[in-house]
Amino acid sequence: MALVNQLDRATLALNTIDYEHHEIHSGSHYFISSFSSLAASGTINFCYLTPNTTSWHHMLWDIESTSEAQFKVFEGADFDTGGTLVTPYNSDRNSTKTSAAVIRLNASVTTAGTILKQKSWGVSGIPSKVLGGGSRSNNELILKQNTKYVFQIINITGANLLSYAGFWYEHTNKS
Repeated sequence: MALVNQLDRATLALNTIDYEHHEIHSGSHYFISSFSSLAASGTINFCYLTPNTTSWHHMLWDIESTSEAQFKVFEGADFDTGGTLVTPYNSDRNSTKTSAAVIRLNASVTTAGTILKQKSWGVSGIPSKVLGGGSRSNNELILKQNTKYVFQIINITGANLLSYAGFWYEHTNKS
């Protein structure tokens, strides 16, 4: 493709998009999204199995709550095949590509594994937000192939409305 096709016709500025945005356009970017109301000490577990391939999952998350909550990421977990199977959506709604991840909501976790990340936020009654993409380099995890992860959200106080989204692209290294 000639460079002239990448220039804005009015200003001759070079048009570029970042790599993550390119993954959306290529149909390799996926997401899950929902919300839950939890009582005190309630927990949401996203049990995530990466495939045994060289297509690696670059994972981020976005969580909001109306009160105090915690978020933990465990690697090398063990969980059963119970819970609710979650179907990821392709960010390019015209794409027919599907994610290779297997995700279960609230499967029974028998071994948590190694805790990789944890965060606590909020004050009772004051809405809070945790952004996974505010500083991509500090929050993105490239998940290990053929490995089980648990992304856990824990409510700390009374009733709490939690909104959550996980988003990732599946990339195979070129070299």
